[in-house]
Amino acid sequence: MPDPATGERLSDAEVAEIPAYTAFAGRTKAERVTARLIVRRVRDLAKPAVVGEQGE
Repeated sequence: MPDPATGERLSDAEVAEIPAYTAFAGRTKAERVTARLIVRRVRDLAKPAVVGEQGE
């Protein structure tokens, strides 16, 4: 997403997909749910990264 004033990017988005994720794997087979899991992480480029921490 660009900053309207400067045109620079405000965030850096990353997407990960796991096509066959099984939720509740520790439960009985009837209670398990298999689905496609998609995770999107958006980092704010205005905040500096902290060394040694996972951050946003």
